[in-house]
Amino acid sequence: MLYQQGRRTPKMEVIKEVGLLDELFFMYGEEADFCWRMYFKGYRLVYVPASVVYHYGSGTMGGPSPRKIFLHHRNGLILLLKNYTALELVKYLPFRIFLDFVAFWYYILSNRLPTNALAVAKAYLDLAHLMPAIIKRRLDAPYKRKKKNIKNYPLYKKSVIVDYFIYRKKKFSQLNFYPYE
Repeated sequence: MLYQQGRRTPKMEVIKEVGLLDELFFMYGEEADFCWRMYFKGYRLVYVPASVVYHYGSGTMGGPSPRKIFLHHRNGLILLLKNYTALELVKYLPFRIFLDFVAFWYYILSNRLPTNALAVAKAYLDLAHLMPAIIKRRLDAPYKRKKKNIKNYPLYKKSVIVDYFIYRKKKFSQLNFYPYE
């Protein structure tokens, strides 16, 4: 069962309240967007650090591909643009764009991955095309925040990318994830 403000909520009631998965995403990020909408409606989201998830990497996409790179970059940006406040966008979006810029040049300079660089560029072009739909979802969203100034998102406040590549943290348990600090 899901909990909202101390009461049990049947799952179908949650879907009726927050809506289905957003078709803008198609693949990658739609479940995070759904959880964000639940959170904004007052549902408590938790993780269980002792749980184990077995994931067949790229099972749907069939391994690393420019299409996967495109969807990861585009959908990650849609997620932020749709759910961050204006202040959070000003604070975090420039760093995200910088990381995408670094990825773009990494793919260019590695010689063997120039199609991945094109996928990053295509993600930004597609994002520009989708911007009216993203803005509409921000403004007309049926899941408007219940309370103003919701704090303590149950999200990792640092960069998983930096932790993975620079600090070599390969497991979720190494991230020191404390969402309600």
